[in-house]
Amino acid sequence: MMLSFPLPRRFASFLAFAGLLLAALSTTSGALAAPSDDILDAENARVEALLRADYDGLDRLLSEDLTYTHSTAVLDTKAMFMESLRSGRLRYHQFRHEDPKVRVLGDVGIINTVVHIVAVNRGQENRNHLRVTIVYAKRDGRWQMVAWQSTRMPAA
Repeated sequence: MMLSFPLPRRFASFLAFAGLLLAALSTTSGALAAPSDDILDAENARVEALLRADYDGLDRLLSEDLTYTHSTAVLDTKAMFMESLRSGRLRYHQFRHEDPKVRVLGDVGIINTVVHIVAVNRGQENRNHLRVTIVYAKRDGRWQMVAWQSTRMPAA
């Protein structure tokens, strides 16, 4: 024997709305994850621009207020970093992410990852294995890198 209790009209309407909302969210779960994909797309575009020496493309992906902290603790502004690239003092030859993790906090995205980089700086080849935190901000509808902080990984 099944007991039934009459539900107040407002409560029944609330339950129906909650059910519809849950159904809508379950069918759009891919759309909710899109910002992290967009951030990784921006980061991959940045790396490609570095490797191709496409400095005009890179310029669009970096925020004007960029802070770029190298693993040597040298701090560059966007202007300083771009000048080192355009002058040829710094050239990236390889750049690979290892299992990047993205967190999205509103219009800010944080990537934590390990990278393997081969670059030539002032004529000297450097092979770096770094743990990095990369911060992106969504400005004017697009993701731009606003900060890079790297730390050398210990030798294996």
